Amino acid sequence: MNRILLSLTLIIIPVISIYAQEKKQVEATRTSELITIDGKLQETAWDETPQATNFTQYSPYNGKAPSEATHVRFLYDDNALYVGAFLEDHHPDQISKNLGKRDNFNLADYFGVYIDPYNDASKAYGFFVTSTGVQVDVKSTTYKDYRWDAVWESAVTHTPNGWSIEMRIPYSALRFSKAKNQEWGLNIERVIQRNREVSTWNYIDINTEGTNKQAGVLTGIVDVKPPVRLAFIPYMSAYAENESNENSYSIKGGMDVKYGINESFTLDMMLIPDFGQVKSDKERLNLSPFETYYGENREFFKEGMELFNRAGIFYSRRIGSKPVNAHKAYDMEDTAGVEVVEMPNSTQLINATKITGKTSKGLNIGILNAMSQTTHATVKDTITGKEEKVQVQPFTNYNVSVLEQSLPGNSFISLINTNVHRPSSNYTANVTGSEVRYEIKESIAVKGSASLSQRYTLDNPYGYTYWGEVERITGRFRFSLSHNTESPKFDPNDLGYLQSPDERSNRAEVSYSIREPFWMLLNWHNEISVNYNTMFDYHDFISTRINFSTRATTKNHLSFGLSSQIKPIMGYDYYEPRVDGYKFKTASWQNGSFWISSDYRKTFALDLRFGGWVANEYDQSGLWYSASPRLRLGDKFQLVYDFNGDNSFNSIGYIDNNSAEDSVVFGRRNYQKLENNINLDYIFTPNASLTFYLRHYWTKVNYDQFYLLNRDGTLTDYPAYNENEDINYNAFNIDLAYTWQFAPGSEMSLVWKNQILSETDEVINDFGRNLENTFTDLGKNSISIRVLYYLDYLQIKNAIL
Repeated sequence: MNRILLSLTLIIIPVISIYAQEKKQVEATRTSELITIDGKLQETAWDETPQATNFTQYSPYNGKAPSEATHVRFLYDDNALYVGAFLEDHHPDQISKNLGKRDNFNLADYFGVYIDPYNDASKAYGFFVTSTGVQVDVKSTTYKDYRWDAVWESAVTHTPNGWSIEMRIPYSALRFSKAKNQEWGLNIERVIQRNREVSTWNYIDINTEGTNKQAGVLTGIVDVKPPVRLAFIPYMSAYAENESNENSYSIKGGMDVKYGINESFTLDMMLIPDFGQVKSDKERLNLSPFETYYGENREFFKEGMELFNRAGIFYSRRIGSKPVNAHKAYDMEDTAGVEVVEMPNSTQLINATKITGKTSKGLNIGILNAMSQTTHATVKDTITGKEEKVQVQPFTNYNVSVLEQSLPGNSFISLINTNVHRPSSNYTANVTGSEVRYEIKESIAVKGSASLSQRYTLDNPYGYTYWGEVERITGRFRFSLSHNTESPKFDPNDLGYLQSPDERSNRAEVSYSIREPFWMLLNWHNEISVNYNTMFDYHDFISTRINFSTRATTKNHLSFGLSSQIKPIMGYDYYEPRVDGYKFKTASWQNGSFWISSDYRKTFALDLRFGGWVANEYDQSGLWYSASPRLRLGDKFQLVYDFNGDNSFNSIGYIDNNSAEDSVVFGRRNYQKLENNINLDYIFTPNASLTFYLRHYWTKVNYDQFYLLNRDGTLTDYPAYNENEDINYNAFNIDLAYTWQFAPGSEMSLVWKNQILSETDEVINDFGRNLENTFTDLGKNSISIRVLYYLDYLQIKNAIL
């Protein structure tokens, strides 16, 4: 397979190239005039600087003139860059003015700039303002990261002829070199929602992957010095919690520190972190042999983390996660006659530190280090009633280090290392990886990664993985070929996430897209792919799959799609048995699904999805369905209700194993999942909002037949098995949060959280009775208030002097 990929690469490279367009330029003018950020553009300096105009549509009509003109000017002084824009609109009453929370456009008209201080297309900082004054900031690399937040100022004003914007972007929000003459990559974007029209100052070819490399240039900035970047963000929080009719109260305090080590490198540090107000996880029943994956909700580990994601070996949820030795305390219940009274859900972090930056030669450097304190569970002797503490995780240090060299043409090569160290138990786990992306004539992208894992224990097990892909990234017709190998002992899971090593996979994909309007459609995308998977040993076949999908959007903005997947031959599952030497023979099957989504700009919109599958063995089938209506009342209120269900009939899976008898028990089950989500947002002002989120997840599993798994993957009836393995599982959550940004970078939040988790072996078939039974447990309630205040060193210094 590797030889095939290399041969195809050598054939394709010489024959493909694209036309490189000339970049636009606009000059910024130095000003000594005081610029008041009120959105009115009344200062004379605005009239004395060149303007950027003559925008071009990105969509829906790529390359054509926009429906309205946009005029943008740039000023600067020793402390900040100023952006002034006037957005003409011949129908000002039709400007979309929906309010949203910070970093949420919420279907409002908006305007923004992308600034690339190193002008190398590897990273750009985006600053956007909606027509209602909501700020959105984003870091643009190979993807757009809206989790990044900066502290800057903006204001908008509406006129009979359109609306105007002023921004003040302090240099502390950017990272740039000490060069006397600065040339920054620049693009400007405007969106008119009633037309679903996106236009940019420097033309972006919709059929070419990568927007940063299609930017223009901002010139004229001379003799500016990167400022001292130092900010303190102290916080204070108070909690009142109730669980199992026991009340507890606590007050916490700590601080975040952001320090610019030099013009390019920044240190972010959390001292005594507090994550009590983060959004609740979507708990769910897991019947698979793999650990449940949860996304990151903690801001520190969400913001500015793009550099740490190279090679796919870092999973931030490992830091401060559940104690790694929690099972030892539970094992004592069976062997030592004790009861676990209290088990912490997470380990307490002592601190966490990030250092990130980029040299003038394009070398990105990132270091992340965190420490968690020793964690104990409380157990009680069932005879004497005496309680004692049992260590379930010792002091642990987590470290991630990254080096990444930016290369021309949106390319890079990186080296990353993750390390977990527990000194008291003499335990160290280390993973080192590398990832590369290289564009050839801006048409072909060659990508790849390789990693090596090792645990420093008595047997020093190590494993490796590598992945490679060749992809065409321009034009309507695109393709990719990829291969992935994971050795049996590759294990990054001390600080990463991998479901299963010991695997090889090959994938070929072809797609054809029309991204410009035609006939009754705005766009149309089609894709077909083939996957072939085996264990590390090629003789151990897993499966082959054929996938097809098509999706389109009509000119009245109704989107719809179809997809289908076929597994044409029977395969084997080597993980479901949970015992080495066993495998389960899986059926061939096929599925299909359909979805439709109406125009979100309307007062009422609706998403619908329906699909089903059928297997050619074991009389198996299933279906899934979802409905998500959304209601928008005025510019401030939005309600989204999401209902989805999943039914599987006669599915077969693992139940138990008996090592003494060398047997694995499987069961045939009917599985049903129902999930209801309600999300309500009321936006008072661009800086104050109320969010209500409710989720109820219910799963029931009924077993009606049991089997012994044979080593060849077949099943034998096992009527002697008489355990009740049925499951009735509920997860109920409420998150109610009021947030007020009372000053730039400063915030007060009031949060109520309620969580109920229940699992029994008595399946309830009536939804109402099940919900009523769930509420007999009040679960855990938490009410908290948190205040953090942003203190900028330069503001403090200027105020004092």
